[in-house]
Amino acid sequence: MPPFSWQATAPDGRVVSGVMEAPDQAAVVERLRKDDFFPVAIAPESKRRSLASYLPRRTSTLASRELLDFTRQMAVLLKSGLELDRCLIIMRDLMSTESGRAIVNNIQKDVHAGETLSRALAKREGSFPPIYLNMVRAGETGGFLEKVFERLSVFLETRMRLIETVRSALIYPSVVVTAGIVAVGVLMVYVIPKFAKIFEGMGGELPFSTRMLIGFSHFIGGNWYWLLAAVIGAIFGFRQWLATPAGRAKWDAVVLRLPLFGPLATKTMLAQFTRTFGTLLQSGVPIMQSLMIVKDTVSNQVLARLLEKTAKGVKEGRRISAQLAESGLFPPLATHMILVGEESGQLDEMLLKMAAIYDEEVETAVKRMLALLEPALILAMGIGVAFVVVSMLMAIFSANDLLM
Repeated sequence: MPPFSWQATAPDGRVVSGVMEAPDQAAVVERLRKDDFFPVAIAPESKRRSLASYLPRRTSTLASRELLDFTRQMAVLLKSGLELDRCLIIMRDLMSTESGRAIVNNIQKDVHAGETLSRALAKREGSFPPIYLNMVRAGETGGFLEKVFERLSVFLETRMRLIETVRSALIYPSVVVTAGIVAVGVLMVYVIPKFAKIFEGMGGELPFSTRMLIGFSHFIGGNWYWLLAAVIGAIFGFRQWLATPAGRAKWDAVVLRLPLFGPLATKTMLAQFTRTFGTLLQSGVPIMQSLMIVKDTVSNQVLARLLEKTAKGVKEGRRISAQLAESGLFPPLATHMILVGEESGQLDEMLLKMAAIYDEEVETAVKRMLALLEPALILAMGIGVAFVVVSMLMAIFSANDLLM
């Protein structure tokens, strides 16, 4: 039987692909549908592959800002009563980049040919996340697509604002640390060796701090290439370890326990979870499917494993709040609000209220962290520079005493 390459959307919204042997394309479609997959593209697999096919392909995708603009404008157009095909034609002309116009143009062609919007979006691999595809599919089924786009625009805007808040908080410490490393490197490699030659010609024993500083300078100056290679190797090894599931899970657990960044990472994680989960439930996505989508969406593997375990518990009839409380990862306020939402049948509203609370707490935590971090970094740099200056001055004073 000839092989066929296929691409489909899984029940949880992920875009998956593979190769299958079958008599014809219809058999591939039938087998995929039996496994609850939605076929997107099927083509005969060529036995001969060109050299270019082995090279990584760069596909055009929508950037985060483009996706947000697309979602906002689609919500406005759909709410005005325009047909979906007409909305996509207008959106094609409104996209700010050539790649964005090409993506929307292909979506419009697929929809015009009879495809559902969710399947047309799923073909643009990498542009639309699983939560996006599942919410659009739920909106198509329930007939409230314009509301789904409104919720998606709020979700994407809030998530982007949260990411920008955390990213902006890291800019100042990164600049200060980089400047400090460069300044110390210049002192150790260029400035101190020149002073060392002057002190050697004067004779006498230098103070301990000066001798330690000069020795450290000689060590860096004579072994900088090995040190640089060690740093690059350590970074590469750490990234390789972080790419493994076990390594990523251990690192995520360590991050949550850090004294300064741990509380901020925990609040950011909870804000991401509650907003994503609440938005999915509000849009009509089933609770089991929502949990699996959130599991694939969250960045922290400790939470992802907990959600996978929680989904299995929900199948057995257990409450979500009870399982989250047992984990110890969620604070009592969160588990109690989830419990109230389960008992009242308003879990989606409770989750979105929690998301708003944690968004505010993240902003407060970022401000508090900066308030502590800025003076700490300045103090650390001041101590380092003061040590260098004092060590040099002590050597100069001791040399003057010898000359006298």
